[in-house]
Amino acid sequence: MSGIITFKHLRELQKNEKEFKQDLQPLDVALYKHLKNHIATIVKLSKKGSLKDQANLQHTLTVVRSIIDGRVRKIIESARLRLDGGSIPKNMLPDEKALFEVVEVAVAKYKMGLSDILYSEEPSESVEDTEESELDDNSLLKDSEKLDLSDDSVVEKVEETVSDDLVSVEILDEIPQFVGNDMKDYGPFSKGNEAKIPGATAEILIGAGKVREITDSD
Repeated sequence: MSGIITFKHLRELQKNEKEFKQDLQPLDVALYKHLKNHIATIVKLSKKGSLKDQANLQHTLTVVRSIIDGRVRKIIESARLRLDGGSIPKNMLPDEKALFEVVEVAVAKYKMGLSDILYSEEPSESVEDTEESELDDNSLLKDSEKLDLSDDSVVEKVEETVSDDLVSVEILDEIPQFVGNDMKDYGPFSKGNEAKIPGATAEILIGAGKVREITDSD
C-alpha cells in the first residue's frame, strides 16, 4: 500500500474489522508503520493550535484504537478457545501471531494447574456418601493394614501408583516449564523432545496441538 492514509480509509478499516466476526480483515504488513508516520504528522499540525487539526488528531486516534482493540480482542478470545478445538484466526500480522501464541501458552499453562478441577470426571455418588463409605472402610481396617505414611517404602509405592498415570508424548512445539496436575514441575521442552507427563495434562496439550501421544506402534 502507499504511505498516504486518509481518515476515510481508516473509517473503512474500522467498519471492515467489525464485520469480520472471528477472523481478522487482511491488512498490509506496513500499515502500522504508515500509521505511525501519519499520526506523527497530525500531532505536529495540532501543536500549531488549529482546532481543526486538534479535532482531526482525536478522531484519528479514536478510530485507530478501535481497529487495534478489535483485533486484539479477537486474537485473545481465539487463543482462549483454541484449547477447546477452536480455529486459528486468519490474516494475523507477524506481531499478532506472536501475541496469539503467547496467550495460547499462558491459558494452557493456567489450565494445567487446574486440570484436576476442570477435567475430572463427575463422581458417581454424593460427597456425603463417599465420606461415609471411606469412614466405614477405614473402621474395618486392621492396625496391620493401615498405611504408615512415615514409612518411606509406603510413600514410594504411592508415588509409583501416581506415576502409572504418566503418558509418553512427543513435543511438537516449544513449551515453557509448567506445573502438572500432580503438582510437579515439567519442562521446559523443545520441539522433538520426548517426555512423560500426567495424563490430564497431556490431554490439554494434545488438544492445543503442542504434543502427540507416543503409542506402542510408533
